Amino acid sequence: MDFKTLAYAKMNLEFDRDLFIKEYDERIFSDAFLVCNSMQSVEHSSNLNKHWKMVPPELYDTCDVFHQSGDQHTYKYIKKDREQWRMLQLMELTAEGLTDPYLIKYARRGGPALRNVSLGVPVNIKEEYKDLKIVEWIYNTFPFEKIINLHCVSIEPSGFANIHRDMKGFYSNASSAGLNLVYKSGYIVVNLNISNGGSPLFWSLDGDDAKNCYTPDDMVYLTNDYFLQGVGICTTRRRQIRITGIPTPEFWDMIDKSTIIDIGKDYNYQPIFPKFPLS
Repeated sequence: MDFKTLAYAKMNLEFDRDLFIKEYDERIFSDAFLVCNSMQSVEHSSNLNKHWKMVPPELYDTCDVFHQSGDQHTYKYIKKDREQWRMLQLMELTAEGLTDPYLIKYARRGGPALRNVSLGVPVNIKEEYKDLKIVEWIYNTFPFEKIINLHCVSIEPSGFANIHRDMKGFYSNASSAGLNLVYKSGYIVVNLNISNGGSPLFWSLDGDDAKNCYTPDDMVYLTNDYFLQGVGICTTRRRQIRITGIPTPEFWDMIDKSTIIDIGKDYNYQPIFPKFPLS
């Protein structure tokens, strides 16, 4: 039972979708802000998108992107024809005792890149979201030893998410994928698929395995967000919450064992965009 080696698994769980949609729109979406992937990730994944048939090729470079020449904190948001995500983090780093100016600056904002450099910093639910039914359900349902991230992302109609990895370096544009500290430290990511927006998640493993695209659309599922992933053009609002935490052994009983994709302990991570066409 090594959760660190699981790339994907469906979970035998359900929630009140109508209630969560209502609460998401009223309390989460209204506070969210625009985020996007880099222009380089769009360029490097365009051939992969053609292979996956995720987004019509002629539309793939119409999504919002950011340009970054080096420092993580001086990037430029480039508005195009289609939004990617609207993001909100429901948790915040405990500011007391922090000395790193970047951690202090992003303690409330959060984001996937922050996880690798703040694993030892205590986190709390933001005061204004403690009463959410979604939060209550998460804490009452999942057997986690610790939760460090409640990452909310939505996509509006006509928007999409280009193929990317959640591995960006926090302090610079350098990749942190080789570290993959979140998963090596025993954390997993569980997705609440509150509404799919008309498109499943597209994802794949590394290297030549990238030609085999998976498209899960379960209500609740476990995934490793290091791997290549994207979302096709949405026709309605897509609403997702990603929970990063350390599971207890009891978590195993919630997994649909027939759906597991296990990469094993010696998986050869290849944190690049594969070149297409593949052999």
